[in-house]
Amino acid sequence: YTLFLGALCLIPAFFALLATKDVQIENKQETSSKAPALPLGLIIITALISIFHVAGEAAARTFFNVYMDKDLNISLSFIGLQLAGAQLVAVPAALSLPFLSSRFGIRRTVIAVTAITALLLLLMSTIPNWLAASFCFVCIMSMAALRRSSFAIFHQELVSSRWRTAMSGATSMMSGMGYSAMALGGGYMISFAGFPSLFLTGSVLTGIGAFLFWIYFRKDKSAGEDSNS
Repeated sequence: YTLFLGALCLIPAFFALLATKDVQIENKQETSSKAPALPLGLIIITALISIFHVAGEAAARTFFNVYMDKDLNISLSFIGLQLAGAQLVAVPAALSLPFLSSRFGIRRTVIAVTAITALLLLLMSTIPNWLAASFCFVCIMSMAALRRSSFAIFHQELVSSRWRTAMSGATSMMSGMGYSAMALGGGYMISFAGFPSLFLTGSVLTGIGAFLFWIYFRKDKSAGEDSNS
């Protein structure tokens, strides 16, 4: 019944999408000059970084309910309540992005929320308690909502409008591969090393993503470091 209700909720979303229209924005600077070349290297490095960025979120989102049920013996109804709470808290977190980006810049926001995600996963791996796990999961989902939006804004500002679809497609594809790798590898890791090792791995990979992002884009000025846009 739960899955059936979820399918029914998609019906109004379908009609809402049909009511939308494409928006055409003309960039006079680009149309008046030579078309920019494909920034292949920039797209590749950004897409590769996105794999590391999603590792921790994927580990938590995929295996949190299994961890609470199998290791901490929490009831399914209470697990569902925690999952719902995490999704609700993520909404105001995402809405805070305009304030955070104007105050700290998009680049610093991406770095901060990614690093905080790594720290939260580290706590999950070291404190085998349902309260600590729930708190970390809710915060991770909030950080994920912030990271996803801020990272999208960042990588879209890196390239000209002509190549934004290529950048978006590449980062989305690699993020999906990161999720798949954590879901597949995580299942095997849990079977012989346990949940703490999985969460620790997600923490390390996400931390690497934050570090690579900081190193590669530390001198970038076109991505909105000092911009309030």
